[in-house]
Amino acid sequence: MLAIGTNLDRRPTKPKPLRPGDVIGICAPAGPVPTEELQRGIALLHARGYRTKVAKDVYTNLPPFPYLANEDNKRFQGLNSLLKDDEVGLILCARGGYGSQRLYPLFTPLPKRFGGKILCGYSDITGLHNALRGTIQRLHGPNLSTLLAMDKESQEWFWRLLEAPETPANLPQDSSTIDVLVEGQATGLLEGGNLCLLAHSCGTQFHPQFDGCIVLLEDVGEPLYRIDRYLTQLLNSGSFSNVAGFVLGTVTPAPGTNSGVEPNQLNKLWCDRLSPLNVPIVAGLRFGHVENPLAMPLGVRTELNATARVVTLCDTITSV
Repeated sequence: MLAIGTNLDRRPTKPKPLRPGDVIGICAPAGPVPTEELQRGIALLHARGYRTKVAKDVYTNLPPFPYLANEDNKRFQGLNSLLKDDEVGLILCARGGYGSQRLYPLFTPLPKRFGGKILCGYSDITGLHNALRGTIQRLHGPNLSTLLAMDKESQEWFWRLLEAPETPANLPQDSSTIDVLVEGQATGLLEGGNLCLLAHSCGTQFHPQFDGCIVLLEDVGEPLYRIDRYLTQLLNSGSFSNVAGFVLGTVTPAPGTNSGVEPNQLNKLWCDRLSPLNVPIVAGLRFGHVENPLAMPLGVRTELNATARVVTLCDTITSV
């Protein structure tokens, strides 16, 4: 098992920008993905000129539980095969759901950095981003199932980060849709992801640590009191003790429902729990569980100007 913080001071080798003809690996480390949906996603990648490798046992009809894509060891083996495959430039998770943290006992001390590739996904995949921090470039971006539903603008931003990185680059979001909760400016590495997954990582060998970081937080289908609980757990654990700032998303209703956290209530809770840290905070950013989410590269130096409602990527996820 990895000791707490083992990889946090390491920086992975940056891969080259992706180009048509490169290989995108697809795995299902968490929930199952319908075969038809998986095939449509693969067709989308092929249409852009990429080759694909699908990890063994992604297609499964007999999972141990209906919310898992396969047995834990098989899901881990699928991910691990792509991590070790030098031909794969991007590992794209088929979907989120639940299951990535069940793989934690299968991780052993990582002897090398997985240079030359990127791990992409969000939601439950935050569990993997957290575990592999410091060993691989990570993108809090669409799962394959999400990529299918994204509009042209959000897809172009996703491919721009991977194929034609620029620095600096401002997030392409209308500043009028961003709420300033605490003014100020900060610079730090962008980290974080799904709030629930981060809270449930506390006490594991991958305890989240955000010293000097600008922290992303978002979620879906959670009532206000549970958001409070997750934030309180991270605060009490010391994960937020030395953060540089927060870039907060939304907490959208669970799929198939219309009931969700009212934005003003959510902002009040963000302020109640996080403003005592006296760091810049903005909310309402379009990433995670929203329509047409913006991909957010993790581990890159980022500037937050909360007063001006601007988030700037000062570094790239690939080499330039």
